Amino acid sequence: MIAAAMLSACSQADDRICESYDQNMPAADAKRHDTLQTAYDVKRCVHRWSFRLAQAEGSISDVAQAVVEACREPIGNHALAIGAENLKAAQNGTPTTSDALEVIEANAKATATFYVTMARAGHCKIP
Repeated sequence: MIAAAMLSACSQADDRICESYDQNMPAADAKRHDTLQTAYDVKRCVHRWSFRLAQAEGSISDVAQAVVEACREPIGNHALAIGAENLKAAQNGTPTTSDALEVIEANAKATATFYVTMARAGHCKIP
């Protein structure tokens, strides 16, 4: 009986870890396609899929890569938005970077790694 109570306590979600971070982000706006909006879209997607896939079997790195794949569309949209801004900047003579997609994917994977670790540690329920 004591073992069952201890096991139950271990499997309960820790609200200090499992709280939703979406509260601090503005709502999605389908009409906006600027870099700020597309960055929020990536963050929302990575957060959602990290917590949904956290309990999947496999290493944290493998799950984080699956999250990146699940978020391929918003990641691509964000890279396109950055590309559009870079094109405008280049026309004005401002130096730009061309590896936005790689940087966004690496950042998404690092963020997913953190969220998956957090969700596993907190025994978080799927949002």
